[in-house]
Amino acid sequence: MVDIHPSVYGDKFGGNTPQSETVGRGDALVLRDGRVFKVTWSRPDMASGTTFSLPDGKEMLFAPGQVWIWLADRTKSPQLLPDRTPAAAPASSSTPKSAAPSASPSK
Repeated sequence: MVDIHPSVYGDKFGGNTPQSETVGRGDALVLRDGRVFKVTWSRPDMASGTTFSLPDGKEMLFAPGQVWIWLADRTKSPQLLPDRTPAAAPASSSTPKSAAPSASPSK
């Protein structure tokens, strides 16, 4: 968890841009490959990057590409909902054929 509080900054619509305190350590949930990992985040100072550690102390590895971080309200407990994605339909035995456009040679 990260402490978030109002700041002196705002957006062009008048909304407050919150200040996130990201130096320190805390608990986090990592969602990856359809699984949930309980980890600890740690950032010793402003010049350091954030690391995420598994309960056994090993570093949490992320898949290549972008990583999205969501800072949640500390006053509320996170709630993970069950997967409600419908199962994929079985593949049909007949595959539709696409019609190739006819081309006439150019002169």
